[in-house]
Amino acid sequence: MRKHFPNLVTSFNLLSGVVGIVLVMNGNTAYASLMIVLAGVFDFFDGLTARWLGVQSPIGRELDSLADVVSFGVLPGLILLRLYQFYSLDYNGIFWVAAGWLSLLFPVFSALRLARFNVDTHQEFHFRGLPTPAASLMVASLDSPGGLSSLFGAWIMHPLLLVSLGLILCILMVSDVPFFGLKIKRLSIRIYPVQFGFLGLSMVLVLLTQMAGVGMSLLIYLGINLTAAVLKKEI
Repeated sequence: MRKHFPNLVTSFNLLSGVVGIVLVMNGNTAYASLMIVLAGVFDFFDGLTARWLGVQSPIGRELDSLADVVSFGVLPGLILLRLYQFYSLDYNGIFWVAAGWLSLLFPVFSALRLARFNVDTHQEFHFRGLPTPAASLMVASLDSPGGLSSLFGAWIMHPLLLVSLGLILCILMVSDVPFFGLKIKRLSIRIYPVQFGFLGLSMVLVLLTQMAGVGMSLLIYLGINLTAAVLKKEI
């Protein structure tokens, strides 16, 4: 039983994604967005549990990727599509219809990102390309209860903004931009100043603004890493 426990946790990640898809199909994008957050919690603890129990396995790694494709690929892509369709009701024409379907590129690029991660052995502490959980949490922060739309209003859900966000996240996922990870092996601010600073600021934002804080934290995460990439600085 012990060796199967991490896979059980991963299965809850997958189940969260499936439940989220059902919620999207029923028009409930707000709670479907929360399923991404729940899947993220399970995704964090399955690897942690496997390392703690010393039962990491190839099957667990593959199951984790399959679950991530559903929870962090298919689900956020469907949420983007559903939000676009709702907020573009006042717009007519083939352009507006076609633009919405670009949201379904999200699962494709998410799968590409996960496949590349599986064959790249140099992404333990730094990632090459935006991690799929981070990209999907950005989508989740839009319409979830207490999300960005609640804080900033419906303007943030403009259909062109939704499509642009989806495409930008897709490009970043398969880019060569380095992104720092949050696997901190020693509780030392001197060794991990950026990581601890980011985590502290994120906690404050989430406590103050709930799910909107998740979105703002991820925008800060993008800003830090993109700036470092432009300046060619290693974090």
